[in-house]
Amino acid sequence: MKSTIAAIALALVLAGSAFAQEDCSDHDFYWHNHGGHYGHHCNPQKPIPTVPHALHELTATDRIRLSVYLEGLKENMKNPDSFSVKTTFYRYYGPRSDAEKDADRARIARRCAEVTLREDNVPKCTDREFVRFENAYDAYAAAHDNIEFCALYKATNTYGGYMEESNCGPLFSLSWTEVPPSAPPVATTLTPVEQAKQAQQYADCLKAAVDNPSIVCK
Repeated sequence: MKSTIAAIALALVLAGSAFAQEDCSDHDFYWHNHGGHYGHHCNPQKPIPTVPHALHELTATDRIRLSVYLEGLKENMKNPDSFSVKTTFYRYYGPRSDAEKDADRARIARRCAEVTLREDNVPKCTDREFVRFENAYDAYAAAHDNIEFCALYKATNTYGGYMEESNCGPLFSLSWTEVPPSAPPVATTLTPVEQAKQAQQYADCLKAAVDNPSIVCK
């Protein structure tokens, strides 16, 4: 009886060790996990760190481009008069930091581990796909002058329904940033001397305008 219990206990210990969790490479996780070729039972993959892109302060030129973009979006609506914007976003494609590039490379390496049969070919796949990614990023950034816009808007659709829609799709693992409201113009405070000078210039302008109606005083 004792020998039977001992045998059962030993079998349970061996079974437990056979199914023990372990840290695996990405390739092992996808190809040999959960009783596969090598009987691995891998721990969950560690998440790839998300590195935020450097903040970009919108310039006056950026805001003009945003207005042009929204006007073009409105004109493409089935019923332009129904178009109303709820929120606008931008995505900046300026130079990426080393940390961003490392995160992109780690993401690409994990994808290569998933689709590459042999583990020793994963680095080659990663190098190749990372170069393709860099070239595609640079080309897209150049084509959009480093910035792109999207919007959350409402408009009448093809079927006549007034729907809320968005054209903010994912790309290059970059997130969209909400466009902040335009800053109000900064009021300039004139000194008493400057105010008197400005008043005199206006008075002189009015005198000149008497003989020349084409002069506009401001």
